[in-house]
Amino acid sequence: MIFEIIDVISTMALLLIAIQLSFISIQFRKKFKYDIVQKTYDEIYKNSEQRNLLLKVSSYVQGREFDIDNLMHEDEAYRKDVFEALNYCEYLAMGIEQGILDERLVQTTYRNLLYVMHSHFDRLIKELRMNSNDPETFRHFSQLMKKWRA
Repeated sequence: MIFEIIDVISTMALLLIAIQLSFISIQFRKKFKYDIVQKTYDEIYKNSEQRNLLLKVSSYVQGREFDIDNLMHEDEAYRKDVFEALNYCEYLAMGIEQGILDERLVQTTYRNLLYVMHSHFDRLIKELRMNSNDPETFRHFSQLMKKWRA
């Protein structure tokens, strides 16, 4: 009889421990998700320089026929802006892929800008890959756009 009571008490103690561990795990995941969202928010809204650069480059190319040769040879300041904006797009895509940035928040905020950037500079990205013999050039950005368009 005493051993049965001890078994019941042990079982209940283990059950309480399992419940407590589940609760701790849920709290940890909520905190982790909050940290990711906060990091993403900080990146998007506190890094206004990069956001403004994306806006500048995308507004310049929208509604225009784009000439890569002209970009590469004649307008050095604009070329610098384009590459900086593409690097930022790649940074965002890598952050999403690695779980550092929240994809939903980035997509909600930047989806149209990133679509414009990718559609206008896809040919440039492909040429860069061929010229540098590096198929990894802006790979994360291209994969993210493919995923979002699917």
